[in-house]
Amino acid sequence: MKKIKNLIIFALVTSCFTGCTAIKEEEVFMESQEFKEISQEEEEKALENYVTEFPDYEFTGILDETVGDRHFAAEVTPANIVEDLVFHDYYYDIKGEYDKLSGIYGDNESLKISASNEKKRFAEGAYMQEYIIHSLSTWMKEEFQNSEYIYKHLITRDILKYQFSKFAIVQVDMSMQWSEGALKRGPQLGNGEYRRLFLCGKKSDDDKWRIYEIYWVDE
Repeated sequence: MKKIKNLIIFALVTSCFTGCTAIKEEEVFMESQEFKEISQEEEEKALENYVTEFPDYEFTGILDETVGDRHFAAEVTPANIVEDLVFHDYYYDIKGEYDKLSGIYGDNESLKISASNEKKRFAEGAYMQEYIIHSLSTWMKEEFQNSEYIYKHLITRDILKYQFSKFAIVQVDMSMQWSEGALKRGPQLGNGEYRRLFLCGKKSDDDKWRIYEIYWVDE
């Protein structure tokens, strides 16, 4: 077992504002957290179905849209289907299309619950007011292999858990801004610029690409 001390990661889970309105971002402190080592064999097995080349793709979305007092913008265009999924994770939130948001998630109940909770928060006036996507990139296999231990461990564990036929990792740099009502409740993450990693995959060749996990990267 390997101990990871004094690291901060962000895992996508169901959390709370002050006042217990659920949000999907929670800061998780890994003080003296123990992890079972991932063997070389397990890492190689996890990487067998790593995808970096995708079928031809044409972006048909909207790069800048305002809905009431909410605003979405993307400074880059998705280059493939998995980057398109990540793009729409933010777009559907701002549009208030929470059923569509839930539909792009795979077999991860926490993600689906978070979409439902976001719908409830919006009705209460406590919601995300703006998302701006600054960059989108699909990791090459070497980027994953050379990533920090904590992220490589968590992602490898999830890859093995889901048993994908194909998967990819997308990195996004984005800015977010809460509504006034949300800020009054004390969100765990304030307005600002953040980086996330998205684990996207397919369970079978006939399956659709979906988002299975989202990781907050603390820089």
